[in-house]
Amino acid sequence: MDIDQYYGAIIGSACGDTLGRATEFMRKGDILRFYGEQVTEYQPDRLSVFQYGEYTDDTYLMLCIANSLIDNECVNIYDLSNRFQHWLRTNGKDCGNMTYDAISLMMEGFDPIDSGRHAWEKTGKESAGNGGLMRNTSIPLFYANNFEGMLEASEFCCKITHFDNRCILSCLAHSIAMYAILHGYKVFDYMWAHCGERDDEFDDLLFEARDCKIKDFSLDGYDMGYTYLSLKVALCAVLNYDNFKDPIIEIVNQGGDADTNACIAGGLLGAKYGLKSIPKSWQDELLGFSDLYNVAEKIYNIANN
Repeated sequence: MDIDQYYGAIIGSACGDTLGRATEFMRKGDILRFYGEQVTEYQPDRLSVFQYGEYTDDTYLMLCIANSLIDNECVNIYDLSNRFQHWLRTNGKDCGNMTYDAISLMMEGFDPIDSGRHAWEKTGKESAGNGGLMRNTSIPLFYANNFEGMLEASEFCCKITHFDNRCILSCLAHSIAMYAILHGYKVFDYMWAHCGERDDEFDDLLFEARDCKIKDFSLDGYDMGYTYLSLKVALCAVLNYDNFKDPIIEIVNQGGDADTNACIAGGLLGAKYGLKSIPKSWQDELLGFSDLYNVAEKIYNIANN
């Protein structure tokens, strides 16, 4: 593994997030009508909430985890809880419902170990959104030389807001995919060896990710935001495309939860193809580029020393 993979993963996830914000929650058929062409560059925010080139909660919360790992050199759930609470108080833009509910419980005094479970139980134990998965990228980078530690950290960081087993398995699978990329293993084979035959629906998504293209998936339907759908799209991008740009543009122009889908895929693709693979305009116009670059460098230095 080399540092360009770390730069690519951290910055790639933020670029996917920022590009996807332009089509978030839009129907695929409305994108061309609204923009007049495919979205291939950052766009002004339709609701004037975000600045041009600004990423969303996906990246802000990923940075909360990354900076907590850097400062503590391990997962500290209480430090992470404090960072999540601070972000919600001072920013909180585009925060998802489950994340908002869980962090609000922390603010009320719930132990972060229990907050995710309580928020999930309030949904009737049905919610399995992608809010844990979207922010997972920095964990497998930090634990790139500690496989078991990586799995434990991914589970803990997911559960404080997203307790459903599907959310947890998605984060574990994402970390395993990133680990395989960083170490040069075959992604599908490595994931099947470590994640396969746990859950029939999960097994199905692995094979669909391997055998399909992004255009084959409906991303703007009732299940947008479902953790397994976002994971499937990201894995498809890694398994079936040979560059960073093309699958990200395809994902963004499918609509639905486009910022999160492109964020997750962008992290994996960035690790696979490196920072050099990310379009220069996306890097240059990304707000906070230097902060993301420095975070990636710090994680690399800790993980590999």
